[in-house]
Amino acid sequence: MTPETIGLIALSPLLAFLFIALLSAYQSGSRPLLLNRLALSAGAGSILVSGILITQLILQGVQTIQVLHIADYAWFIRLDQLSITMLSMVSVIGFFVIKYSLKYMDGDERQGAFTGRLAATIASVQLVIIAGSLSMLLLGWFITSVALNRLLLFYPNRSGAIIAARKKFLMARFSELFLVIAVVAVYQEFKSDSLEVLFAQLQMQSGPLSFRLQLASWSIVLAAVFKSAQFPLHGWLIEVMETPTPVSALLHAGLLNAGPYLVIRLSYLIQLNPDVQTLLIAVGGFTALYGSVVYMSQNSIKTFLSYSSAGHMGFSLFMCGLGLYPAGLLHLMAHSIYKAHAFLSSGSIIEQQRANKVRPSLRQGNTGIIILALLSSISLFFGFAYLFQTDLKGDTAMLLLGIVIILGISYILVNAWDSDSSKTFKARAFAFALTVLLAFFSLEAVLHHLIEAQIPEVSLATTPLIAAFAVVLVYTLVILGQLMPIEWSAGLKQAVYVHFKNGLYVNTVFDRLIGTWKLGQKKN
Repeated sequence: MTPETIGLIALSPLLAFLFIALLSAYQSGSRPLLLNRLALSAGAGSILVSGILITQLILQGVQTIQVLHIADYAWFIRLDQLSITMLSMVSVIGFFVIKYSLKYMDGDERQGAFTGRLAATIASVQLVIIAGSLSMLLLGWFITSVALNRLLLFYPNRSGAIIAARKKFLMARFSELFLVIAVVAVYQEFKSDSLEVLFAQLQMQSGPLSFRLQLASWSIVLAAVFKSAQFPLHGWLIEVMETPTPVSALLHAGLLNAGPYLVIRLSYLIQLNPDVQTLLIAVGGFTALYGSVVYMSQNSIKTFLSYSSAGHMGFSLFMCGLGLYPAGLLHLMAHSIYKAHAFLSSGSIIEQQRANKVRPSLRQGNTGIIILALLSSISLFFGFAYLFQTDLKGDTAMLLLGIVIILGISYILVNAWDSDSSKTFKARAFAFALTVLLAFFSLEAVLHHLIEAQIPEVSLATTPLIAAFAVVLVYTLVILGQLMPIEWSAGLKQAVYVHFKNGLYVNTVFDRLIGTWKLGQKKN
């Protein structure tokens, strides 16, 4: 195939979704049969196109294809291992979200309008992924925010949705502002915003970064932080509960990923500035810890999943700060698939919990078993590292990530082994731990091989390493505190639970700072 043909094929799902969005203005009512069929066909077509692009990537390699040329300025799409991998995932998730939404919104008097807004959102995400020019990526970045805002306000009379949309609107504008600064700075530095030119120039970079490139790297990271609901900017994510479930699924499985994807996409620039790596480690690491602790105290399924998403995005950014971009991408993809399934089956989860009211396992507080579980986790991790020939001695970043993984495996084993559960359950926990480690090492190796040409070599300076050590140390203390048989008084336990259930009141303080609490008072 010619580059022009491949470019047209790559853009065809995006154009189809945009056509559906425009058509929805004329079929905005209940049960728009033509619109629904077109949306489902576009979703299936996206998967087919992803398959074609994978084949072309294998046959012809990475391609940067010009799709627009005006005077001396051109727009490109970039079809490489990273963009096609993400495009394939978004295509599959988008198809199932569309299919679910057709039944979920069936009978709604504005189903056509909802389908159109959903199509526009998917198109904008695809544009961000395949963009080969920073200005093109910026356009997609802006459209994702506008399209999501329209979905959040689909039911305009719900006060909670209005407040969440206003807060998201504010975060989105800051994110776009920082990305505009980055695009302008890069263009002034290289007289081009083409990713191909940018990557080539950065690989030849020697010595300290210019002021413009330092500004661009800081702006890119801040754009990602604002986009992906990092602490303390996560409040809007917790408050989008009044939106239709397909919106939550697409938000958590697709749109939140834009931040980590941006960092991975522009990793050649990020890797040259140790200070922004430190920021990623600090903000991402703390958000991951905060989200993982707070989400366990939530009763609502959607709130539980929202805090979890903020934490997972933080962990992806933390790994990017360490320079472990394949691991960050793996976590990003696993989280997307899990969250899409979790939200689209949230009703089934509630029914299953009600039907299976099983008494939770009770911890025994056996120190010997706890130590055995910790030692088993350490042995398993280093055993798999040896099997997959992972050089932990020469890779401090992977070793730090390994400590976090060991703590996670320990949490699984301790809660199963140090309990009154059956032997079968304890054996299943061990098998699950083995599966997790096997999946991590094998899939990380696959993704590392897949995208190694699109990411720089890992080299951490002293400052990011110190920050990473500090984050991992706090992780260790928190997890060990959960694992050790410490007796808490009933009053203290209840007080701690209440504080964490309210997210340590961070969102309340943030609301007062920006004034969104007044919106709720006016509405009520």
